[in-house]
Amino acid sequence: MKKLLIAFGILLVLFIAAIIIIPIILKEPITKAVKEEANKNLNATIDFKDVSISLLRSFPDLYVGIEELSITGKDKFEGSTLVYLKTLVLDVDLMSAFNGAPVINQITLTDGLANILVLEDGTANYDIVPESEGGEAEAETSSDGAFSVQLKRFQIDGLKVMYNDQQGGMAFSSSRIDMTLSGDFSADQTALKTNILMKTVKVVNGGVTYFNGVELELKADVDADFANSSYALKDNEFRINGLHLSWNGNISMPNDEDINLDLTYGAAKTEFKEILSLVPAIYAKDFEDVKASGSLELSGMVKGTYNEKNIPAFTANVKVGNGQFKYPDLPKSVDDIQMDLSVANPGGSTDNTVIDLKQFKFQLAANPFEVRALVKTPVSDPNIDASFKGKIDLGSLADAIPMEEGDKLSGTIVADASLKGKQSDLDKKQYDKFDAKGDFTLSDIVYSTASVAVSVEIKSAQFKFAPQFLELTSFDAKAGKSDFKASGKITNYLGYALGDGTLEGNFNLNSTLIDGNELAGLSTTEGGTTEQPAEGGGGEAPA
Repeated sequence: MKKLLIAFGILLVLFIAAIIIIPIILKEPITKAVKEEANKNLNATIDFKDVSISLLRSFPDLYVGIEELSITGKDKFEGSTLVYLKTLVLDVDLMSAFNGAPVINQITLTDGLANILVLEDGTANYDIVPESEGGEAEAETSSDGAFSVQLKRFQIDGLKVMYNDQQGGMAFSSSRIDMTLSGDFSADQTALKTNILMKTVKVVNGGVTYFNGVELELKADVDADFANSSYALKDNEFRINGLHLSWNGNISMPNDEDINLDLTYGAAKTEFKEILSLVPAIYAKDFEDVKASGSLELSGMVKGTYNEKNIPAFTANVKVGNGQFKYPDLPKSVDDIQMDLSVANPGGSTDNTVIDLKQFKFQLAANPFEVRALVKTPVSDPNIDASFKGKIDLGSLADAIPMEEGDKLSGTIVADASLKGKQSDLDKKQYDKFDAKGDFTLSDIVYSTASVAVSVEIKSAQFKFAPQFLELTSFDAKAGKSDFKASGKITNYLGYALGDGTLEGNFNLNSTLIDGNELAGLSTTEGGTTEQPAEGGGGEAPA
């Protein structure tokens, strides 16, 4: 019995030693082989700092950790980073690897960057797999073609994403993406659980910015049919800042070009504060403390096929009734907020979109402001019928919406103008067919901020609208010691605002003093020399 226990103890020690030593022995040849094979078979340069292989961290599974993994482009994308990951961790079922179908329990990506670029000629930096002689991307399988990889969980912790499609005119960026995705990815059908959080999201398509600095979150249960590329959404919640939407329906991809959509959505909550969160200036400042009331109705659908030549039909309807909000630390509120907006497209082209803002109005310190707008054929020939009328007391605005510390704002803006007509009539200089009239007046405007050395004062400024031009009938302003008086006209302002027209103008400017140093944010010492601001103090360039 004693000999048996000694033999068992020796075997146990050898087993533990093997678990510790074998990964150390295999580490260098595996690292070298992976680098050489990857760089040999890809149109990109693969590199990483270190590889950790362990049977102890996730026993009985195999732990594989890769540190500082980078993929950089070649040829047109020479030196450009496609992917960088601080760590890539794989948790592999060790026994399944010997059966030819390794089960990867989890893949985790941490603190990384994905930089996707498509050039105007359609060349993409993610197209790094060489094509075979038959024109298809090469893919290696086992000799019997039965090699497969099963994945149970995929996790991303802190991935920055930048996507720029120069050919399609679309761009997307997010400062951070966190995601968990779980399910049986080896099965033909499975239930997927998804949780995605995206911060500081910006989406631009066709020159139109749809999101700018918003926070998006998706919590979804999806019945996935991988065999037929069909996905049924159920019990889903999609959040845009503070607006919660519920989604239901189906998404299918019958081929490589088409995506079939049949979705409906609506506001999960019917409080005005939900949609108020979409206003960046309000959401950015202590939004949770804002006291708000009012009703919200929001619904819509997306139905049809999406591909390079076609978009599906879609609708979006938003109504706000008796909205009101107030910051607890500020003396005034914004009241009587009413909104009735519908956006509809029967499908086919974005040019079929009709935007109908029947009403948008609010009241700030007993000063009402109201806007309405109807826009058709927004791409080919913008046809607009809009008006805006009201008065804004900027001092009251600063009393209702928080400003940066040290910022001061006062004065009044009065607007009463209307626009009606097609851009094509402006292009043809048929001004009699385009109606533009009214004026826009600024009085006693004072603005100062801690980030700018001088304050700006506009004693008076008046713009008059006409189809041919926007006339500056008077302008009397000061910026620090400098003073300005001006008058003139801006021509083709509507063509510039509605399309790709060139903004032109002719102005008369008078001044008794222009202090260039002060305007440039420079300061003068007692000795008369000019000092530059400290390096790096100029702020961040706009994106």
